[in-house]
Amino acid sequence: MKISKLKVALVMITIPFVLSVKASAEESTIAGNEGSSLGQVIMQNERKRSVSDFDLSSKLIDSETKLLVAAKEQLGKTFEDKFSSEYFNFLNEVANTDKIKIGSSESENIEFNEFASIYTNRIGSITPITEIKTSTLDMFNARTSLLNKTYNEIKEENRASILAAENAGSSRIQSRTGFGVYSATTYAKKHAKSYNTNYRAFPSDCTNFVSQIANAGGKSQSYYQNASGMTWYYVNALSYSPTWTLAHQFFVYWTASGASTSQYTTKTSAQQGMTEGTFVAYWKKNTYEITHASYVSQKSGTKAYITQHTTDRLNEAWDGLDVSAYSSFILLKF
Repeated sequence: MKISKLKVALVMITIPFVLSVKASAEESTIAGNEGSSLGQVIMQNERKRSVSDFDLSSKLIDSETKLLVAAKEQLGKTFEDKFSSEYFNFLNEVANTDKIKIGSSESENIEFNEFASIYTNRIGSITPITEIKTSTLDMFNARTSLLNKTYNEIKEENRASILAAENAGSSRIQSRTGFGVYSATTYAKKHAKSYNTNYRAFPSDCTNFVSQIANAGGKSQSYYQNASGMTWYYVNALSYSPTWTLAHQFFVYWTASGASTSQYTTKTSAQQGMTEGTFVAYWKKNTYEITHASYVSQKSGTKAYITQHTTDRLNEAWDGLDVSAYSSFILLKF
């Protein structure tokens, strides 16, 4: 089965989740009981009114323009190639830490963080590090399509996909069995810092890696759509599904298949809910975008240890990691 990865990825960036869920215009910041489902948190928000941290009616291209100006004026950095490793490395720093704050206000810093998170997830996860017959036109079109969206449009897409996936997965239990934690952890530790050359690598490689871990743990690849309307597979460097490399799609796909997902607003509470074999997603409260994924490779007492790509980590204590750039965390268990 030969499918152009870039063309499929472009479809997933430009077209919302195939199941539709009516969304309210009223929002509030992410709040709710620890361990709540994402759907419960979203529905709580729909019943409240709040002010977003920045203007969600603005387009991502506007955020990128402001960010590039700030980077040049304050850091002396310019990025001609928006698909370069230098640009993705810069955006990863903006997205994943509080070290780079070059906005004119806290609201603008949050906007830059959200932009960088979305861009590295959606574009960094489909841009190969090594060129293998990559279509420049496909990549350009994917970038253009994303940048012309407003944050509200992205939020509506993400909300619909999450609510529909939880509704579809509520009656399914098949994905909650048949997962070998030992095999998954063994694979994760082996390839955390020594990449498996059987798979293509990306500037944002976190979901590519957790997909490999899930597969090593016994989750079967599928060319057939599940209740999310998506597939999950990797054939070769030119043929793989968006769910294999994109964090949001990965978690939506497995939620629709019946995996258990729960949301936590604090680092402490999330760590309490973790066990070895848990997949951890990082959620942005303004846009409902799942932008990063990692794997719990050990749980000792109350401490969890994370293994992941981008930034590459091998069994590092979650206590010591800076996750302040994220508003909440999602735990997925098979």
